[in-house]
Amino acid sequence: MELRHLRYFVAVAEAQSITRAAERLHLSQPPLSRQIRLLEEELGAPLLERGARRVRLTPAGRAFLADARLILQRASVAVERFRKLAGRQADGIRVGYSPLPTVEIVPHALRALRKAAPELSVSLLDLSSDEILLGVARRTLDLALVVKPPPAKCRGLVFERLGELPIGIIVAPDHALARRRAVSLAEALREPLVTYVRRGYSDYHAWLRQTLRQYGGRLRIAASVDGAPSLVAAVEASQGVAFTPPTIAAAAGRRVRFLRLDPPVAPIEIGIVTRRGPPAPGAAAFIAVLRSAARSAF
Repeated sequence: MELRHLRYFVAVAEAQSITRAAERLHLSQPPLSRQIRLLEEELGAPLLERGARRVRLTPAGRAFLADARLILQRASVAVERFRKLAGRQADGIRVGYSPLPTVEIVPHALRALRKAAPELSVSLLDLSSDEILLGVARRTLDLALVVKPPPAKCRGLVFERLGELPIGIIVAPDHALARRRAVSLAEALREPLVTYVRRGYSDYHAWLRQTLRQYGGRLRIAASVDGAPSLVAAVEASQGVAFTPPTIAAAAGRRVRFLRLDPPVAPIEIGIVTRRGPPAPGAAAFIAVLRSAARSAF
C-alpha cells in the first residue's frame, strides 16, 4: 500500500464520486477506479458502494477513511519536520518522466550522473503528463522530463527545450499500409485513430489540435487509452492507427510498424519542466547531465 492510494481513496470519499475525484486529482477516471479496486483487494473488503451517479462509503470504508486521513496528516507533518531540520535537500531527487519519448536521453543522463555525483539517488516516476506537471507544481517532484505541455498547464512552471522528435503513425503488422514506408497526413486520417485519453494527456491533444487545425474532415477515434503500452496494444489489435514518435515503435519491436508522414508534420518538443527560481543542488546536477545527454541524442 502506498500513500498515493490513501490520497486517492480520501479524494473519492470526499467527492462521493470517482469522476469528480479524478478531476480534482487531474487523473483519468479508469486508472483511478483501478487503484481504488486494488486498494480494496489489498484490504480484503469493499470500501465503496458504487451507484450510477455517486459512491457511498461502506461501514468499513468509513472507519478506514478516518485512519487514512490520520496517516496522510502524519506523513505531511513528518516531511515538513524533516525539511526544517535538514535545512537542505536530501541526497535524492524525484523526477517525473514520460519514458518512451525520452528513452534516448534518460539512460545516458543516469550513467553520467552516476559518475558526476555517485552519492545522489534519482527516483524516476512514470506518470501521466498532467500528473507530472501537478507533481512539480506541488513540490512532490523536483523536476520533470516530458513532452512540451500546453501553456495553460505550465502556469508557475518553466519549460526548457532539449530537442524534438518527428511524428509518424504506427499500424498493425497486417494493416493495408504496413508495407509502406511513408504516408500522407490525409491518408493517415482516413483511418480510425487510437489516441490517449484527454484527461491526463493534455500535451498530446494540444499537439493533435495544432497539427489538425487545417484538416477539414472529421476524426474517427476508435479507442482512447491510458498510456503508451495500451496505445501499442490497441494498434496491434487492429483497432486503429496512432500518431507517435519513432521511439514508441522501436520499443514495441515487431508488434507494430512505424510509417513516416510525408510531408512531415510538426514534431513534438522534449524538455525539462521545473518550478520558477533556482533548482536545488541535486536537481541542478541532474539538469546539467540531461542537457549534455540531449546534445548527443538530438
